[in-house]
Amino acid sequence: MAVQGGSLRKEVLTEVTEVSKEATTKNGIHNGISNHVVTAIPLEPEPKTFQEMMDRRKKKAAELAKALAKEKPKEEVLQCELFLVKKRRQCRLSRMRGARYCAEHIHLQDDLWEEDESQIRVPCPYDSNHTVQRSKLATHQKKCNSRPLNPSTHPYYRKSINSQRLAWEEMGGSKTVPNALNIHTMPEKAKLNLITEVFNFHRENVFNIKEHHDMHPLLKSEFVKTDVGENALKHRSQNAALVNIMDELTLFRDNTCYIEYGSGRGGLTYEVIKVLSLKGLKNCKIFLIDYSSPRYKHENKAKGVKEYEDVQIERVKINVEDLFIGNLGGWNGLLRYDNIVGMAKHLCGSATDVALKSLLSNSTDIQKKVLGFVFATCCHHRIDHIDFFGSGELMPHFKHTEFSALKQFAAWATDGQYDSSYIKNESDVPEALSKLLTELEESVPEIRLKHYVGRLVKEIFDDARRRHINKTYNASMLYCKLVHYVKSMTTPENLVICGHIMVP
Repeated sequence: MAVQGGSLRKEVLTEVTEVSKEATTKNGIHNGISNHVVTAIPLEPEPKTFQEMMDRRKKKAAELAKALAKEKPKEEVLQCELFLVKKRRQCRLSRMRGARYCAEHIHLQDDLWEEDESQIRVPCPYDSNHTVQRSKLATHQKKCNSRPLNPSTHPYYRKSINSQRLAWEEMGGSKTVPNALNIHTMPEKAKLNLITEVFNFHRENVFNIKEHHDMHPLLKSEFVKTDVGENALKHRSQNAALVNIMDELTLFRDNTCYIEYGSGRGGLTYEVIKVLSLKGLKNCKIFLIDYSSPRYKHENKAKGVKEYEDVQIERVKINVEDLFIGNLGGWNGLLRYDNIVGMAKHLCGSATDVALKSLLSNSTDIQKKVLGFVFATCCHHRIDHIDFFGSGELMPHFKHTEFSALKQFAAWATDGQYDSSYIKNESDVPEALSKLLTELEESVPEIRLKHYVGRLVKEIFDDARRRHINKTYNASMLYCKLVHYVKSMTTPENLVICGHIMVP
């Protein structure tokens, strides 16, 4: 893709160079100094492709950061001394001078606040994963993201309506699967046998994952701007690809309510707002669902802009597992719309499963209005076996004790610390796996086994979700498929689950 504005930039820089030469010559004559020939700074040829433009900008940014780092005096960083056993590394958060631990782990140090007990940190009563100063506990409880909501003031709040975990624990169920396998402790031969099962299952059950890397045509003009950072462009390209899939599934219609699950800063919503406005669709509203309230929200850019005023926006701060979408916007608020569409970019782990249940396993009146959904998944190693939407499709082929090992395999797809070859002892390789690897290496010579196995497991998990949806909701004509919506170089988490009603 050619970069616009290159010729204009060249003309401006040429004029500046000529003015500089003229000014230098006049200055030399005025001061009685012999005139020197001013050599024009050679201009770089304008980039011919988008990738070339990004490479140059990345190089310049690195040079600038390096120059600034030399000028800035180095500050001593005191690192938390706690060793995290699960992550097998030291905590990377900083600590105060005189303390051994960071703010999140300071409650483990009993001898720090002997003189001032008000500074002692205690676990939050709503969520023990974070701590707070004892003196500020009452204030924290009023604004904690984990605090329970009041159903009378928040009609969309219903405790654990989309999750089975609470009911499972109340019935005495275990949080973890008993005797679950761990790839760090299980015998090497057993691990390789499980990898063989993954290969065979994927070959027999997972297929027809389509490649769809096109961005929405109405958003392509955004990618010629030179004032946008590389990371922002990467996320915009993913959003534009998801929006394009939504458009091809005819999910953009009048009088439609869109729900972005795990919205974060609302980047996907912002791109949807642009398309809805450019298409001139009327009476559309977008709900942004997120557990926290991040800064620099993208939807704020649309507020006060005339061309976007027809699209209503509302952010709802709630955990997806507690969300009853029927009461968004008030009691039975969604019934005023003709269609309901779910969307998400990088919906982490079991959040995809509870979001699917929130959208599809609802009251009959709401379920009839579901037009479709586009969920880009990620973090399959954080899937919960209790809420996993595809358990019925997966468990007949794999044992319950193998589920945790499969999740650990999934993490290999995004783990940067893998070797080119995983197998340590060739004699341990089962004959079936050896044959599969031989066939695979002929087609992909530079195969990285761990990375490849991780991607296979991710596709197995998402395909199990797809098959469950197609079987369970076949009567409502809901058809689900898997798509690689961007190239894996853009993001390794490039799988999206798409669903749409076959008969409009």
